[in-house]
Amino acid sequence: MVLRYGWKKICTAGLLACSLTACTDDGDGNGPQHSSGDLGLAFFSWSCVSDGDLACEAGDRFPSRVAVGSTYRPSFRLANRVPDEVDAGWVDIASPARATPVSNGRLRAEHEGEVTLIALALNGAVVDFTTIEQHEVADLELRLAAADPFAECDGDTEGCDTTGTTYDSLAFQPGFTSRLRVEPINSRGEPLIGDIDYEWTVRPSANVVIEDDDGNEIDLFIKRPTEFELTVSGGGIVRAFHYRTADEGPRRPRPGSMDPDTEGDSTGMDTDGTGDSGTDTGSDTGTSEGGDTEGGSSTGGDR
Repeated sequence: MVLRYGWKKICTAGLLACSLTACTDDGDGNGPQHSSGDLGLAFFSWSCVSDGDLACEAGDRFPSRVAVGSTYRPSFRLANRVPDEVDAGWVDIASPARATPVSNGRLRAEHEGEVTLIALALNGAVVDFTTIEQHEVADLELRLAAADPFAECDGDTEGCDTTGTTYDSLAFQPGFTSRLRVEPINSRGEPLIGDIDYEWTVRPSANVVIEDDDGNEIDLFIKRPTEFELTVSGGGIVRAFHYRTADEGPRRPRPGSMDPDTEGDSTGMDTDGTGDSGTDTGSDTGTSEGGDTEGGSSTGGDR
């Protein structure tokens, strides 16, 4: 296994990346969107593998934590200061025991630990590198699909209010459909990217229906007032969420009424899949790292 600092030493000795200029970011990026490589000559990003991949929600950001057992696809683009004659090639890895190539530029996370991603030029020369972390899935979080799993609040909730989005505060009303998303998290409650196969079930199915199953997202329709259990499995975890809906759907406002009562009471409880239920609280934190948004690009994987 080639260690991260081994690559830094090699580059210092005269590979393409450090021969171009000083091994620092030249500030030609457009803010905190991509992850700048350690040499500042490439900017890493994620490609959405499939509808079970939380990277589909990352946009231009580069969350650096990946779920063990998932498949993921890194890519990169060259910084503006890289000479035009250098063409972007592919992403290689320096930790083959922890991640293995699959196909079409995808990698499979085999074990926990750090993995070094190496941006290679088309001629095979090292341009830049960065390090990501692979984590075991410790739990599954249930949220409204509209919530941003990688929002950074930094202690200030303005602009990233997640109130009412986690499983313990979800409310369901008869006659309405809710779009929900499951998110794999590590032992610190941090969201993990990577494509995972999920299976959803709900009971009693006579009262609650899964109308649309799109990998890590579903549309859940409540037919009538009920207590129900929503179960999702993926990443080696099985999670059962228990809810009681409002007694009825929102009432139509009476003529002349300025403050109609449109909300019912709802409580959410969670079980660990063993049948014992109890109250619980969810957690979600994310990171995004900045960098450049211009230059040549490449999706990593097998040559």
